Amino acid sequence: MKKSLFYISFFLFFAQVIIAQKFDREYFTFQNTHLPSKLIYDQIKSYGVNVSVNNSNMYTMDYNFANNLAVTLSSYDKVDYSNADLKASIVYGPCSFIDEKTSSRTVEEEVNKVKVKVTYYKRVLNFRFPITYHLVNRKNNVTLYNNEFAASNIRTIESREFKSESEAAAYLNTNRNQFVTNHVNELCDQFMKGANASIRDMFDFYTSQTSMDIYELKKWNKDDEYNGHVKNVVNVFKRATVDEQPELLKEKLMNDIAYFQTFEGVFKSDDKKEDILYFVNYFNLATIFFCLDDFEKASFYTQKLEVSDKQESATRILNNYILSAKSRTEKHFVVNTHLTYNPVKEYRLAGKEFTSDAASAAEKMASSLASGTVAANDIAIMTDKRELIGKIVVVKEKGELQMILKDNPASPVVLTPINCLQFNIDEVDYIVAKNESDGPPVKQFFLVHQSLSKIKLIEFVNNAMTPSGFLGFIRPGEEAVTFVNGINIKKKLVKYFEDCNAVSEKAKSGDFGGAFAKDAIGNFKKLCAEYDACK
Repeated sequence: MKKSLFYISFFLFFAQVIIAQKFDREYFTFQNTHLPSKLIYDQIKSYGVNVSVNNSNMYTMDYNFANNLAVTLSSYDKVDYSNADLKASIVYGPCSFIDEKTSSRTVEEEVNKVKVKVTYYKRVLNFRFPITYHLVNRKNNVTLYNNEFAASNIRTIESREFKSESEAAAYLNTNRNQFVTNHVNELCDQFMKGANASIRDMFDFYTSQTSMDIYELKKWNKDDEYNGHVKNVVNVFKRATVDEQPELLKEKLMNDIAYFQTFEGVFKSDDKKEDILYFVNYFNLATIFFCLDDFEKASFYTQKLEVSDKQESATRILNNYILSAKSRTEKHFVVNTHLTYNPVKEYRLAGKEFTSDAASAAEKMASSLASGTVAANDIAIMTDKRELIGKIVVVKEKGELQMILKDNPASPVVLTPINCLQFNIDEVDYIVAKNESDGPPVKQFFLVHQSLSKIKLIEFVNNAMTPSGFLGFIRPGEEAVTFVNGINIKKKLVKYFEDCNAVSEKAKSGDFGGAFAKDAIGNFKKLCAEYDACK
């Protein structure tokens, strides 16, 4: 009897553990105002588009198709091209023939139980179809964007395989026009989608939609009550308009937020009966406050998730949303991302101090160096051991990092993780390291927060040289960075610093916090200093 009671008790305990770990992912589409990466200082309020199609004997492009691909901006009035403040010029073609040739391959096949060699032929056509996209600020004649897809743009069309060269050639000749038309139309569509997205991201304020995760619980004794509040949150945000102010939304969610907050500190992240409850509640609170533009509270709740090993990718995505929104709103002097006005037509940034980047960063720097108004103190060490001195700038129009040379400002050098080992911008150091976190190792640029004899604390930077929030360590002799982001940070630190027992033990105890802690960089600097002093 005692044995039976033991097994029944064990089964009930095990069932309770399993039951506590059930949840469903819900999502809602949240609208906010997308902020551009650039402010145009002279209050451009209109734009115009001029589309040119250069046809040829090889291919004739439909003008209406080409025109429909042109840029559409939300915050600006579209006017006649000749009178526009912002002038977008798009040129397609002409299509030009390069060469046509036959390629073949010979394979061994079995025919009537006899192995024979068979040769297959296909016809290959190479041609060029240039596209140029040019954006100019008419008020000061400065080029804002120039994306040229021309000289290097060689396109290839191949026929299917035939058993004779003449069949392959005849097939391509018969279908040549249709093949070229389909290929070029697809090329133009893809090119313009990317170019237009770049233009909007740099210059336009527009409505964007983001799919946000939120979770419902299952098999919990309060799941109906909890899920009722989740459903109300989803309904409120689904019905919210892009200009609906966060305070009004917060009033509608007051009871739901208060309900979720009653569970703060109630659940344990390392308890198998409560770990899902812990994750779901803090994640939902972080999501709600992000959508209410309260980024500090959103960050507070995501910090609580550092000790949770549930849904790591969802937490990482939410943290990236928060970091992005913080930097965008700070740069553009707006309180939040919900705007009840058009910032272009109703210019409300007047009186704020900021540097116009309406001109190309490289153009402005080259001019400043030539005139002697800017000191050329930046240094780059190249892979061939050359040391370059000048001024390093980010050229967003081209997605390039350029060194404007002190002794030759007119001939900038493009710095890449392939040709450059390290560089210094305004006394801030950057290095090149391999990133192995997502697929094959890739060399990338990293900002150096701390450089000691035994270790460096570094942070990945994007193409615009903006810190990403992804921190890591690298030691002498190591080529790849070891990141300390996401879940199980303590375990990562313990393993990475196992050659120094004192630091490893402190990391195990959580003395250095996590990557999303309020002062993660400060904590990790302390760790590096202790490791550097380790005997």
